[in-house]
Amino acid sequence: MMSATASAPPVQRSGNAPPATTAITVRRPVWVAVCLPQLGMEAFFPRSEWLHSPQAIVIMEQQRSWLMNPAAIQAGVRSGMRRAGITLLCEDARFQQREPAREQQLLQQCAEVLLQFTPSVCMMSPATVLMDVTASLRLFGGIRLLRQRIRHVLAALDVSACIAIAPVAMAAALLARHAASRGRQNALCLSPQRLPARLDRLPVHALLQAAPYVSLLEGIACHKLGDLRRLPRAGLQRRTSAALLQESDQLYGERPAPLVWHVEAEHCEFTQELPDRMERSDQLQPYLQRLLTRLCSWLQRRQLATSALIIRLPYERGRQAIDPAVLTLELTSAGWQMADFWPLLTEKLALLSLSHPVIALHLQVPQTQALPAGNGDLFPDAGVQTADHQRLLALLATRLGADQVCRPAHSDEHLPERANQWVSVMQPVSARQRRQISDHTTALYRPAWLLAQPQALSLRDEKPWWHGPLQIISAAERVETGWWSEHAGLRDYFIAVGSNYVQYWIFRERPLHAGDISRWYLHGVFG
Repeated sequence: MMSATASAPPVQRSGNAPPATTAITVRRPVWVAVCLPQLGMEAFFPRSEWLHSPQAIVIMEQQRSWLMNPAAIQAGVRSGMRRAGITLLCEDARFQQREPAREQQLLQQCAEVLLQFTPSVCMMSPATVLMDVTASLRLFGGIRLLRQRIRHVLAALDVSACIAIAPVAMAAALLARHAASRGRQNALCLSPQRLPARLDRLPVHALLQAAPYVSLLEGIACHKLGDLRRLPRAGLQRRTSAALLQESDQLYGERPAPLVWHVEAEHCEFTQELPDRMERSDQLQPYLQRLLTRLCSWLQRRQLATSALIIRLPYERGRQAIDPAVLTLELTSAGWQMADFWPLLTEKLALLSLSHPVIALHLQVPQTQALPAGNGDLFPDAGVQTADHQRLLALLATRLGADQVCRPAHSDEHLPERANQWVSVMQPVSARQRRQISDHTTALYRPAWLLAQPQALSLRDEKPWWHGPLQIISAAERVETGWWSEHAGLRDYFIAVGSNYVQYWIFRERPLHAGDISRWYLHGVFG
C-alpha cells in the first residue's frame, strides 16, 4: 500500500513535556476503472462465443451496423452499413438489435462481482465500472496482484475488459476508455505528480462533453487535453459549455466528481436471458458460467457457502405451458468457489437432453450456511486435500449416481456386524454421528478385519480352536442387545492369540433359553 508521510517543523519544548507526534500518514487514493469496450456485443453473446465464432455477428443500431465480430470484419462489414449490404457480403450473418437495457444489466453484473474487492463500486457511462480500492490494497497483496484477481474474475464472467489505475477517479475512467479504444488491456499511472503530464497527451475528443465541439476545438489547434487547459477559461466556456470545463477539472482532481455507489442485492436469485433459443445443452455452458461467477462472488461477499443449487431452464412458450427443465446440484460439503460447482454442472449438462428450446436460465440457492473458517496456523493443514477429496466424491456421485458411491456410516446398533452401514456420500454426516464415530474409535479396541458373518469355532479341551488352540488374553466385553426383537444377541467378546501369534476377536454366545449350549465364534482378525 502506498503512503505519504508529512513532517511538521520541530517545536521547542520546555521542562519535561513529552515530545509531540509530528508524523501523519496519509493514504494516497487509488482508483481502478474497468471499461467494457464490447458491452453491446457481450450483452447478447459471451466473449468466447462471438470472438471465435465462424459466423458473422452484427449488432445493429438504427438500421445500421454498430458492432461486428472478427468474422464479420473479415468479410468486409464496417460500421454504418445497412442490413441489405451486409447480407450481400455474408449471407449467413447473424443480426441482433442493440438493447441498452441488456447492456445496463451486464454492466450491473460486472459491478456485482467486483464488490468482492471493495464496497465502493459505481457504474458510469459509457460501459465503465469504477472502484475505490484504497483500503483494499493491503488485503489483496498490492495493486498488481489485485489487478490480476480483477482480471481473473472478469474472465470468468466472459467479458472483454480494459483496466486502468490512477489516483483520481475520473482520470482512471478516461484512461480505461482511451486504452480500450486503442486495443490495450491495461493503463497504469499511480503517481499524482505524473498524472497531469499523462493526461495532457490524451486527445481532446476523449472527453465525453467535448463531442459536440470537436470541430471547433480542432479548428483552433486544440488537439490535446494540454492544449485545452491552456485556453482562457472564460472564452472557452462561452464557446463550448460549463460541463466541458467541469469534466476537465474533475479529470485533474481539481473538483470532486459526484459518484453513486452500487448496492448489492440482498437475495440470491440470478436470471440470465439468452440471446436466442438454445436447443442443445452444450450451448448453455458460457451463460451458466456467468451465473456461477455471480453466485460465487455473492457468496464470498456474504461469507456464506451452500451445498445445493437449483437451476431452472424455462422452455420456449407455446400454446401449452411446459414445465421448465431443472438441474439440481448437490455437494458432499458446502462450497463457495467456482471449482466446487463447475465440474458437477458440466457433468449434469452432458447428461441433460432438452425436449424444447430453452430461452432463459434461473439460478436459486435453497439454503446457505456460514463460510467455514480458514486455517490460521503457520503451516497449512490437510484442509485443501479434504476439499479436493469432497469435490472428487461429488463428481463421481454425479457421474455414476448417488447410490453408486458410498461411505461407511455408524448405525444405532450394538451388534458389531450391524453397527456399520454403507450410505451414499451425498447423505450429510450429522454432528451426532461424528461424535459417535469419534467416541467409538477412541474408547474401543476393534479388529481391522471384521468377518461378514461370525464363523463357528470348535472346542478342544474346553478351549476354542482355530488352526490350533486360542489363548484368551483380555477380559470379557459383554454385548446385550436386541432382546425386544428377532435380532437378539447375548455375547461375551474376548481377544485371543493363536499358535501363529495372530490376534483374533472371538465371542461366546450365551444361551437365551435354559438348556441351550454356549457356542464360540470367530468375528474378526487384528492387523
